[in-house]
Amino acid sequence: KLVARRVQGAMRLITVFAFATFLAAGKKNKNRASKQQRAECLRGPCKGIPVDENDDCVDQCVSPKCYAEIYADEPLEPGEVDKKRRNLFTACTRREQEEERIRLQEERKRAKEESS
Repeated sequence: KLVARRVQGAMRLITVFAFATFLAAGKKNKNRASKQQRAECLRGPCKGIPVDENDDCVDQCVSPKCYAEIYADEPLEPGEVDKKRRNLFTACTRREQEEERIRLQEERKRAKEESS
């Protein structure tokens, strides 16, 4: 009985660890996509703006929709940091990425059904 309980405990621990690893991997991919998008903006339209003053440009480039929703009424001053709005903007862009992922998934599903 003692051995069986230890095996069960070990299996639960392995399951929890595997699930946590799965969740972390999904978050890592989202962060990678977000960083890649920001990097493209820094190489493109926001190229000549000093790093400590380019947040406004990068945010507009990354997501015009989220920028309009969060910052349009009161844009950031060069170098200004507003944690509350930064968090709102990040949440908005993540929602956009998730919506796009779902849209593409449904599109692929429809295309597969049509080809069958």
